[in-house]
Amino acid sequence: DVFGSLLLSTSASLKSIVLPKSVKKLDNGCLAGCTLLSDVEISEGTEIICTHAFSSCQNLRNVLLPSTLKEIWYNGFGACDRLNKVTTKAVTPPAYAEACFDYPERYTLVIDVDAEFAEEAEANYTQAEGWKMFKIEVPKKVITGITDAQIKANADKSQIRYRLDGRTMNGNAKGVYIQNGRKFV
Repeated sequence: DVFGSLLLSTSASLKSIVLPKSVKKLDNGCLAGCTLLSDVEISEGTEIICTHAFSSCQNLRNVLLPSTLKEIWYNGFGACDRLNKVTTKAVTPPAYAEACFDYPERYTLVIDVDAEFAEEAEANYTQAEGWKMFKIEVPKKVITGITDAQIKANADKSQIRYRLDGRTMNGNAKGVYIQNGRKFV
């Protein structure tokens, strides 16, 4: 449940890492000083990034934060001189401790959430202490008929036809389409 500093003795050549889903907490200094580390994907399930967890990772450029993240403690990403993009999957911003990122105004924060929550998430981050200092981007996502069909509980899904772009088909038009998970011509 806690990811400790076990990697430090073998981390000199560590360039990227995807943390296991079982990790709930990244312990103090767990990956601090991994000078070649450039990409970090923190898996869903992680809730806390402790003090100095990634500090002094001088080549860290990209960080992916999960939707489950609740807190980033003091200097969690301090002295990460090359960091330029932080991507979050959380609609609600994690608690942002003082100096958890150095110079956040230099970084781009990409809010990667479902289209239906994008506006709410953007408002949350632009008003949240610490997070509002980032350059915020929200990728435009399209809600397709396939997503809508999954929401409609009473629809007979086996009879719905979809175009390849995900929109539902009306009538019996000729062409390639998907029905019940199979492609037809």
